[in-house]
Amino acid sequence: MNSRFEEQPERRMTLRRLLSHRAGFTHGAPVGNNYVPDFESFEAHVKSIQQTWLRYAVGSHHAYSNLGVDLAGYILSVVSGQSYPDYVKRHVLDPLGMAHSSYDWPTIEATRNRAVGRWTLVKQMPLTFALIPSGGLYSSARDMGAFLTFQLNDGRVGGLQLDLGPVERNGRDARLPRSASGQPRRTSRHAGRDGRATELASVHDARPAW
Repeated sequence: MNSRFEEQPERRMTLRRLLSHRAGFTHGAPVGNNYVPDFESFEAHVKSIQQTWLRYAVGSHHAYSNLGVDLAGYILSVVSGQSYPDYVKRHVLDPLGMAHSSYDWPTIEATRNRAVGRWTLVKQMPLTFALIPSGGLYSSARDMGAFLTFQLNDGRVGGLQLDLGPVERNGRDARLPRSASGQPRRTSRHAGRDGRATELASVHDARPAW
């Protein structure tokens, strides 16, 4: 990894920093990004991350980046021995009843009423996308509602309980953004293919707000 701040910065990159956008990454990688949709494979995309230069020293700033999420997803697939789409389907989508959510491109292509994006920089939005963990999921509004309920209800949906740990639960981590009243917020971000992000923020013991 290239850095002007320190040698071997990857030694200080943890999964927590990758997923909280505090690893210092820039936004995209040379292979497979928001502006060059053509890509060889997800593995080639991940490998090209090492060609980038860190924007900040590891752990010093919060800066949204697809790369940390994609790298964490790749690590998950290596450790579990399953592809990222298969692992998420088995451990997240199926238990939450998200039957209309998928990373499987043939399934998505066969869905006749799927939404098709529009963007002035490309003639036709591609179906396949290199940034699989950070933006490759196709879903429905109902399924996204189930996932947000799962997040905002401290990991509970019906009889399913996921231990979110001390950092996420109740928004008590001091590094999380604060509301105008000073209360900690729990946030969920989704990056679209045009690089724009939507954030759902909830103040503890308050109603969620966009």
